[in-house]
Amino acid sequence: MYGIETFVTYPGEAIYGFGERFGPLNKMGQIFTLWHADGMGNSSGRRYKNIPFFMSTRGYGVYINESKPITFWVRTHETCKIMMGIEGSSIDYFSFMVLH
Repeated sequence: MYGIETFVTYPGEAIYGFGERFGPLNKMGQIFTLWHADGMGNSSGRRYKNIPFFMSTRGYGVYINESKPITFWVRTHETCKIMMGIEGSSIDYFSFMVLH
């Protein structure tokens, strides 16, 4: 079983976060999995500082309250969506909205 959640994105929106990741700060167009494992240098996909939180320039953030590996597709399968998937039947997450 695999739990999937989807968030709509808009033109010009940027997505930041997810902890230690090498590459561009804006995560649009990237696929990656968050899971703590010994990094063994900076050339592997492993990271020491995965943080299951991302924020959007549209004023919202999402914290995923899970310890299992989480895969993110940030505008890769569909150009207007962020998708996240985790092994299991559900995903425990909190969303935050910035009020002006």
